[in-house]
Amino acid sequence: MNIKLYYGSMCSHCKVAIKQLKDAGIEFEELDAVDHLDYLTSLGRPQLPIITRDGELVELEELLKL
Repeated sequence: MNIKLYYGSMCSHCKVAIKQLKDAGIEFEELDAVDHLDYLTSLGRPQLPIITRDGELVELEELLKL
């Protein structure tokens, strides 16, 4: 399973999501959204954090249930 979390440096929701994933022991890659704007725009999700699992959008709550 390949999980990526795209974050903004000033995003409080992103910081909470990162902490929750780490606390749950879920391995993921943290990527700065600024470096991936074209890709993230193509996903059509307007707000951060954006999380993908194997290239598909996924909600934080889904990952925390695993």
